[in-house]
Amino acid sequence: MDKRLIIVLSIIIFSLIGIIFIVSLMFSKNESNNNVSNQEEPSSIEKVNSELFDIKNTIGNITDGYEHLYDNQDFLNSINELKALGATNIISNINPQNQTYCLSLVKDGVNLCIDNDYIGNIDVSYCSRDNITCTVPFEEEPIIEDEETSINEEGETPIKEEDEIIEEPELILKEEVKVKNTSISIYEEGGSKIVFINEKEFGPYGEVDITYNESEWGLSMNYNNKWYINTNGKAFGPYLEKPTVEFYGENIGFSYIKDNKYYVNLNGQIYGPYDDLTEFNLNEE
Repeated sequence: MDKRLIIVLSIIIFSLIGIIFIVSLMFSKNESNNNVSNQEEPSSIEKVNSELFDIKNTIGNITDGYEHLYDNQDFLNSINELKALGATNIISNINPQNQTYCLSLVKDGVNLCIDNDYIGNIDVSYCSRDNITCTVPFEEEPIIEDEETSINEEGETPIKEEDEIIEEPELILKEEVKVKNTSISIYEEGGSKIVFINEKEFGPYGEVDITYNESEWGLSMNYNNKWYINTNGKAFGPYLEKPTVEFYGENIGFSYIKDNKYYVNLNGQIYGPYDDLTEFNLNEE
């Protein structure tokens, strides 16, 4: 065969190999970019709600009195994080004697507030230097003078029909688990659920579910028709639809819906959006 022909064919073959190599690199880069784009950071309002939930947990874990709340480093770190996220009009108030507190702020025009019994959005926050509550304080009930009581012939005061004895609802243990050094108990009280995490009380909630194994745990809790998630002590939420808490391999996480798309939160990292959860690949992380 003519040597010149052999040289020409060799050049053509090497050129084709080079083109194929370049194209494969381009596809590989696009695939990598797609995987990166599937990891979405939580929105700022979600981060604010998560910090508020963390503050509520921090205060609930204080054992040496609310007098030292403003010296608590976890509390101060959360306040600084709220400011970094753009929260404004941050107001807090505590009563060390009554062990009550409130904290309110504004984020993107939305009022948010937490106190001993409340966490979430609120039309008007009453947390101020004078009030330690998120909601409207109850008005004092009018004082009703006691009616004259009659005594029967036996010297006894007759019981009126309206004098019914109201019994306090009883705490009924529904589930109790221990994961490493964390003990979790779920009680039912008058149709509501109360959660104790290491003897610290949280609630009441409309619904509570727990998922766990020997080393990790996750709670889904419904509060004021919104869902909150707590995985291994880290809080997330709120969510309008109930997230699904489950294990991905050995690690607990949860999936949720936002803007008609699916997302997966695993170890605090958000993956998505997906049209279908089957698109999520554990190997992405």
